Amino acid sequence: ILFMLLILLTGCKHKMVCTFKNVNEQEGYETNIVYNINYEHNKVNLVSIAEIYESNDFNILDYYDEYRNIYYEDFNNKYGGITINSNTKDMVLTIKVDMDFNKIDLESMIDDDKLKKTYVVNNYLTKNGAKLYFEEMGAKCND
Repeated sequence: ILFMLLILLTGCKHKMVCTFKNVNEQEGYETNIVYNINYEHNKVNLVSIAEIYESNDFNILDYYDEYRNIYYEDFNNKYGGITINSNTKDMVLTIKVDMDFNKIDLESMIDDDKLKKTYVVNNYLTKNGAKLYFEEMGAKCND
């Protein structure tokens, strides 16, 4: 009984992983993205993203570093909840992002883009909403 009570009090924490891979031979780079979606019951609390760009052309890596940092910083300035860290080593750019959905202003995000309402229920991102969002972007998700 104590064990069951402990489970009820702590909730059921789960992780779903979505992955995206793109090889652009013409431009000379490869993209690998892993989305670790942490959720409790059906509510997403945190999405940890690892974006990895590989290229023999430093200009391509520099472009993605600047472009993605601007994207995430703009998102954070509008809605909050983002931490970002990027690093380039041995012609590999790694961008790590944590999206804390307990801090992100989902109402404002939906006001700016009504289509995002599809992924949100009762002002929280749902597990199925996150899965749908990332799959629509071309990722493959496991449950």
